[in-house]
Amino acid sequence: MPYLEISPNRLVPIDEDHFVIGADADCHLALADAGVARRHLILQQVQDHWRVASLNLDAPALLNGQPLYTIMQLRDGDELRIGEAAFIFHTGPLPQTRRRNYWPVAAAVALVIVLVGIWGLSRTLTTPQPLASPLLPNPSPTPRLETSLPGPEYTPPVYQLQVPPPSYAPASALGDAERAAGCVPPAGWTWILVQPGDTLATIAHRVGASPRDLAQANCLDGTASLMAGRLYVPAAVPALGTGAGAEGAGSAASPPEPVQVDATPSPLPTPTRAAVVTEEPSRRICPAPDGWTYIIVQQGDTLKGLALRFHVSEETLKQANCMEGDSLLLGKRFYVPGGGS
Repeated sequence: MPYLEISPNRLVPIDEDHFVIGADADCHLALADAGVARRHLILQQVQDHWRVASLNLDAPALLNGQPLYTIMQLRDGDELRIGEAAFIFHTGPLPQTRRRNYWPVAAAVALVIVLVGIWGLSRTLTTPQPLASPLLPNPSPTPRLETSLPGPEYTPPVYQLQVPPPSYAPASALGDAERAAGCVPPAGWTWILVQPGDTLATIAHRVGASPRDLAQANCLDGTASLMAGRLYVPAAVPALGTGAGAEGAGSAASPPEPVQVDATPSPLPTPTRAAVVTEEPSRRICPAPDGWTYIIVQQGDTLKGLALRFHVSEETLKQANCMEGDSLLLGKRFYVPGGGS
């Protein structure tokens, strides 16, 4: 069978009597070359010999370097060229494809694997082994020779640390929570049990004290939420530092007897007309400026309205009353300039 030799490793058999070469995919040999026409060259068998003809006379193929304008007979070894593609015509037979010998490659790979294994084994044998750690048990301990020396038995000295006692108040004067927190309630105060729904503001209104005084007496951080347990409150309605318990403020030998205080929230009092009170309280955490007095907060009072009424800024009123927000407590004292109306 005749064939075309495109390269030493690529042989194309001519298995048709009319063998067309061109750029069209329907050709028997399709060439991807810009200088090749769709149907550029045809090879035709006539009896026992082959002829060739160019189908594109504008760019004819070359036969042994000469333009092919007519039908020519092919001989074994003729060279055909179309554009950049060149191939040689052979009358046959088609040679068998030579089998590649992979033995040298396989032998080289096996040799590399053996050398790597020998190198790894030699490195493992020459690497020093780590010593046993004193913190881990020795799997094969060396037997020790027990010897006894004459003389009195040695007793190691025992050292004791002298820890100073904590500087807390006497245990008899405090409860469990107060001893743990180091918080001592004022003298003359008693305690109640915090009920579900109680807040610092409602309890302060109930017992007649300010929320700040209750927070300081119970070592609270000033938040409105309370945990179930004891809460120290004044034994009587007067403010912190006044009343019957003031005379015993210097002694904390024994805790005061608990006074039964109703823990049920009581309704707020009916609002009445605010009246200017000229009486100065006995003690306050944030002292008011000189010449100021206080009123009772009524229903409808706001910080902005009181500032307009007494001709003072809202920030000055907040600083004088130790306020962190703009909300007023209904029925509580609120300090204002004494010259207001």
